[in-house]
Amino acid sequence: MVVDEEVFDRRSDWIDYAERHVRWASQVLLRELGVELELRGVVAWPTAWSSGQVAFADLERVGNDGADLVIGLGGRSIRTPVQAGPTTAQRHATAAIAFSSDPTSPAPHLRSLLRAVTQAMGSDPVAADADPIAFSAEERRILLERKHLPFTAEVVEDAPQPADEAAPEGEN
Repeated sequence: MVVDEEVFDRRSDWIDYAERHVRWASQVLLRELGVELELRGVVAWPTAWSSGQVAFADLERVGNDGADLVIGLGGRSIRTPVQAGPTTAQRHATAAIAFSSDPTSPAPHLRSLLRAVTQAMGSDPVAADADPIAFSAEERRILLERKHLPFTAEVVEDAPQPADEAAPEGEN
């Protein structure tokens, strides 16, 4: 997880804050979908993200340190329709961004973190704004069908080329 300048400047407990949010999101995802999150590390980013595009560009430059999904935690309350990188039918996104959505909540990043992770898995759970947090039956179905997919692109080996059956040069 990568936290931007606004998160670590405002919170002296920014590492614990990130760990708590991942733990809470993991509890929701485990209960709803059977998906568990594991935090591999927390890194401070030296600038504040002003948009999702800026955050994604920065996350592309961060190594994944063995993690399947690199998540950015942004301190600003920015509404962005896309909180995860592109997904395909064969793989999940490799980066996602969660902006602060409710500064009065004890878990300001929880809902946007859930939305970012589930978008990375190929869904857009509009019902994640419900209280209590729940996913619609259709979104659960999509996520359950896709949860086995990898987050990184699979290596596709080139098919073996057929041997050239033409006569070698000079033998015609």
